[in-house]
Formats: sequence, C-alpha cells, structure tokens
Amino acid sequence: MFLNMLETSFHSDPIPLCRQIIARYFPDDSAATIVPFIGNEGFSGARIYQVEMAGQCYSLRRWPLKAPEPQRLAGLHRLLELTWRQGVTQIAVPLKSRNGSTLLKVGGHYWHLEPWLPGVADFHLKPTRTRLQESMRVLSQWHIAAQTFNPGTDEHVWFASVSSSTSPGLQERYQAIQRYQQMSSEVIRSKLDNYPDLEVKTQLAGIWRQFQTVSSEVAQALLQIGSSTVALQPCWRDVWHDHLLFTGDKLTGLIDPGACRTENVTTDLARLLGSLLEDDRAEWDFALNCYQEIRPLSLVEFRMLHAFDDSGVLLSGMTWIDWLLIQQLAFTNRKRVLDRLQVILRRLEKLVDRINRY
Repeated sequence: MFLNMLETSFHSDPIPLCRQIIARYFPDDSAATIVPFIGNEGFSGARIYQVEMAGQCYSLRRWPLKAPEPQRLAGLHRLLELTWRQGVTQIAVPLKSRNGSTLLKVGGHYWHLEPWLPGVADFHLKPTRTRLQESMRVLSQWHIAAQTFNPGTDEHVWFASVSSSTSPGLQERYQAIQRYQQMSSEVIRSKLDNYPDLEVKTQLAGIWRQFQTVSSEVAQALLQIGSSTVALQPCWRDVWHDHLLFTGDKLTGLIDPGACRTENVTTDLARLLGSLLEDDRAEWDFALNCYQEIRPLSLVEFRMLHAFDDSGVLLSGMTWIDWLLIQQLAFTNRKRVLDRLQVILRRLEKLVDRINRY
C-alpha cells in the first residue's frame, strides 16, 4: 500500500477531477455517474461524491486539508480490511487503485474510494430497543475484531493494543478543559454580543455559562480516573447517531472512521449512547447489558465511561464556541448546527443539575 501522487490542480468544477481519480480504479470510467452527496454533510470539511458505475454504487471521499497523516490513513484502511474479513461487514473497506494504493493525493487533498453502504441514519425517528441492541452488537464485534490488529512500525502510535495503560483521551480532555478555562470571559462576552445570529448566540451563551459552572468538577473527575489503567485498542472515536445507517431494524452501515485511534472502548460507548439516548439511564443500562454479552466491562471502565460522557458533553459545547466565536468558521447547514447546539445545551443543563445534587 502506497501513495500515488497525482500532479494536478483543483478545478472549480470538481466532477472532472473526480473522473480523473475514478480512472485510477477502473480502466473505463466513461459510464460513471458522479454527483456530490449533500444529504449528510459533516462538520469536518470532508466532501463525499456518490459514484454509480456498472450497477454498483461507491463513495468517493475527499479528506479535508487538515487530514490525518497519510501513514495513519493507510493503517486505518488496513484495520478496516481486517475487521471486515472477521465478519463486521457493516463497514466500508477502501478499494485499491490499479497500482495497489488505497489513498491518492489530488489537488492538495487525499482521496479514497469505497463501496457505498446502504441505510439511513434515522435512529431518532425509530428509537427501538431492537435497533439499540443491534448497534451494541455491531460495535462490540468491531471492538473484538479491532483488538487483533497488528499495526506496522509507522502505525503503532495510532493503532496499538495494550493490556494495561492510562487513557490518552482522558488526559487530553483534562488539558482541553484547562485551556478553555484560561479563555478570557471578556473576549467571549464581546464576541457573543457581536454574533449576528440571535438563536445561535442564545445557545452559545448558555453553553458558556454552564461550562463556567461545572468545568472544575468535570476536570477533577478526569484527573482522578485518568490515573487508572485499562486495556487500550483501536477505537472508532466518532461513532454517533449520524454515523449509524439502518435498513429497517438492521444496522447496515457504520461510517466515517477517520478519528480512529488507540483508546479504551468506553470512549465509543459514551459517544454513541450519549448521541442516541442522551440521559435516559434506563436505556443506557439496557444498551450496556447488550454490549457486555460480547465484550464485558470492568468496574474501572464503567467509571471511565461516565467520565468520557460528562467531559464529552462539556467539551463539545466549547468546540462550537471555538469554531463559531473564536475561529469564526461558517457552516452551510444552519439547522444542523442549531440542532446540535440545542442538544448539547440540554445535556449540559442536566449535567449541572446532577453535579449540584451531589
């Protein structure tokens, strides 16, 4: 597996560039239909193009300019192939081009082509226990398979499995909270006062207020549990509602593994269950019981699970404050942004209530 560097400039019309890339996989791409996929645009800056050719459907992904290192992406592709071969067929394995590469660099971006996975991210529209059990089954099976991955020398830093270590994610979250605590309240208030969208501004102001209320308590909890040791392995690290595709009650797609890295499995459980169930603890218990039928959790992992969830809620709100107020990034889908902020603020308010009760 190696990089094929194509020297070409990026065109304002991306379709000819897409055709140039498709030609590196198929000798005759003249019959290919290529359309931008806008139904599920993410917040990372990645772009997806739907490719139909010879009765098959593919996803052509353009990574953002700040993509992970090419060695990491190549290792990720090998990991996906391994877990798919072990029976987790709900994931997409990038195709190899005609010269054996799964990753191309074109127009300053990295690209890859993979099968288009069927299904719709509609758990919230049909939140059944059957679907929840199915989600836990697939995630636990992927975790079991991913633990057997043997990374190469230049992949070990991202995809190693170790029997006992501290969580890098919990340490990073503690440090992130400290950085955000050092932000100037005067600067944030000034940027909030000048933010043009009233609805978004209201949500951001609430998020900032709740962060100031409980950030010290969440940071202290991270500091305490962060010294504990647990098993680490490759984890998805961005498995949430919009990355689960259902066909009926079957999970037929687990998508967007770009954040995958060595961590404890509880980071995935916290991310997924928080996005699917928010703070419904009865459903959390049901889901965790389903997961443990395949991959049991230790008592320390249960503590880590809640630390990941609480800090994830806290930091997801601050990420949006950073994006919208500090970096002043623009997002095309205002409704999706507003929906995300509303969920974050709702969960933050419940987190504050829970901490205040104790």
